[in-house]
Amino acid sequence: MTVRRRFAQLAGASMLTQAIPMLIAPLLTAGLVMSLLWMRGEDPNAPKPLSCADRFAAASQAHWKALSIGQVELLNRCAHEAPPPKCQDREHLKRLTRLAVLIVSSRDGGSADMTYFFGKDEVVLDPEDGLLVATRGEPCDRTAWELYRQGGWLRMGHGPTAEAIVRRAAVCTQMAGPTRGDAAPSMLSLASEWSADDWAFKLLSRTDAWQVATHPNGLAGLPPAPIKLDSLVTTDPKLTEARVESWEDKAPACVAGGR
Repeated sequence: MTVRRRFAQLAGASMLTQAIPMLIAPLLTAGLVMSLLWMRGEDPNAPKPLSCADRFAAASQAHWKALSIGQVELLNRCAHEAPPPKCQDREHLKRLTRLAVLIVSSRDGGSADMTYFFGKDEVVLDPEDGLLVATRGEPCDRTAWELYRQGGWLRMGHGPTAEAIVRRAAVCTQMAGPTRGDAAPSMLSLASEWSADDWAFKLLSRTDAWQVATHPNGLAGLPPAPIKLDSLVTTDPKLTEARVESWEDKAPACVAGGR
């Protein structure tokens, strides 16, 4: 019995010795993979990126509202691979793409490349409040100031959007104060300095919408504003021209249907 017991112990130890590498190998492999992902700056626990079909489905489910310029950019890229099958969704995408290009190309006269505009992930098109463009952050943060000063929204042909933006810009400018002493400049104080030298703010500050926003207690006794905001609102031809998008030329026919 002693010999048998000793033999069993030796056999068990041998099997355990053989099993240890089999147990450790997967752990080492997983650790190596995670280390490589970490070195490449990738989070192994991050959710997988959405497919183009998922992106189109999400946009359609949201009725193509409140999509950022960055999201529209991704959807436009997806359309070059496989556009959404429904005609209605394609029309929404075409419209939002044109709005995005209009906003981006208006920034300091820069290129119409949609990656150029600062804050493309914070600037949203067709937000739920009925306007054509707005920002996701605070109304006086840097993204908002960039949107206020670039002026593309004046060419959207939509008076309520222009009025809302001018009023917000006026209030932010009124709230802003100069930097004092050695204090670090705030976003508002920097924006105040920008608005003093920026042609867009000089122009907008002479409009009736700006005047109303900065005099909430009434305009009695004040001279009328020299510029009516409505006179600055135009419709860019890019928004209305009948144009075939680059991804439409080789795309299969769309399918009519509701949402």
